[in-house]
Amino acid sequence: MYSQTLGWWTTLELGGFWLVLVGAGILFWGPRGRLAGGIVLAVALVAVAVGGSALGWRLRTEQVAPAAVVIADDVEARFAPLDDATVHFTLGAGRRVRVREDRDRWWLVERADGQQGWIRAEQAARIGLP
Repeated sequence: MYSQTLGWWTTLELGGFWLVLVGAGILFWGPRGRLAGGIVLAVALVAVAVGGSALGWRLRTEQVAPAAVVIADDVEARFAPLDDATVHFTLGAGRRVRVREDRDRWWLVERADGQQGWIRAEQAARIGLP
């Protein structure tokens, strides 16, 4: 459910706020629009609640996961934390990633597009706060 981008959730949240205004306007100023205004207002409140919780969750997880930069050339990100595991993708030196899991010698990293793979810890360096 929370796999959408931050921009998508932000759009949902802002759209929900606009719908709240429209629904409230229909509800209060429309002489016969009480049912329509109530429906629009209910849908808007659901959109605001879902968008807000998803946006908060995404922002919180983005801030919790420490960042790292790849320091070796052509680092192979694997499907499992094993030297003989299948290579999922390759990372070039200078590529910024998020460290999702730390298993001493191996890090589960995530690229900006959401793809995850295991790399050896000595092939990257943490940046920012630990």
